Amino acid sequence: MRKLVFESDRLIIRPLENSDFQIWSNSLNKAFPKKNIYDTVHPDEYIIDEEDFYRDVYFDNDNMKKDFTYKFGIFLKQPKYFIGYISAMDISRGIFQNAYIGYALINTFWNKGYGREAVSCFTSEAMKALSLHRFEAGIEIENIISKKIIELCGYRYEGISKRRLSLRKEWRDILVYAITEEDLITNPQVI
Repeated sequence: MRKLVFESDRLIIRPLENSDFQIWSNSLNKAFPKKNIYDTVHPDEYIIDEEDFYRDVYFDNDNMKKDFTYKFGIFLKQPKYFIGYISAMDISRGIFQNAYIGYALINTFWNKGYGREAVSCFTSEAMKALSLHRFEAGIEIENIISKKIIELCGYRYEGISKRRLSLRKEWRDILVYAITEEDLITNPQVI
């Protein structure tokens, strides 16, 4: 499997490796108390155990080999911190060439522009590297920050998908956004 690494001005986006356990664990342990229901990269959500971490890394690598989901860690270049995740999920090939983008940051790194920088870099670089034509983003209606990030990165609003995802034991309506190769070519300044 080819090595996938994407870089922006301040970030490195790459698959997690077993050797990342300490930086991953240290970064999670510096999280503020959970801020809201969208705060999913938090010690409350993970058992910080080395063996579980290794299992997750193996599972993520196996999903990449199967071309199903590509999960990446987001790292600050300086100082070196793990700050969150970004993924190309549920890849559909054939006539579709589509993936869903998902992302989450540790809350100590919110409101610093890292979310937009990560989504922007990942959208353009992963689309090329993974031979995708389209990324879709599904965002809960109340998640204003995620909606703003996606819009700033050039994703276009396509509508509301009723009761699309089961989140927190309830079927939730989702705002659907998308971006294609053509969007990146005709309007590269948004990315």
